[in-house]
Amino acid sequence: MAKRHQVTVPPVVKLGAHEYQVALVHGLSTRGRAIGASSTPLGKIQIDPDRTSTQRLQTLLHELVHQGHSVFGAGSREPTEAQCDSFAEAVTQLLTGVMELDFDWSNLPLEESS
Repeated sequence: MAKRHQVTVPPVVKLGAHEYQVALVHGLSTRGRAIGASSTPLGKIQIDPDRTSTQRLQTLLHELVHQGHSVFGAGSREPTEAQCDSFAEAVTQLLTGVMELDFDWSNLPLEESS
């Protein structure tokens, strides 16, 4: 059996000239919000830490699709939530299944939902 590889999720993700602070935020889903959120003007991506690593990765990728469109998608239609979900799920399966990567979330700040 091949050894799985560990990847540390960085607290800052850069897309083009834009930087996004990535944080784990308690209470996102319990306060009527989704398990993730992102803001282009604030440069933030928030993920509910009370999810599995796989769910966190899917959420991060989902939010990155939204932000990637903001940065690189000038003139194209905004991807739907379903399209973001499908992309995130497919890439998660590739990274965790085929490539056997595990993700370490310990470098991300832990915050409370406001």
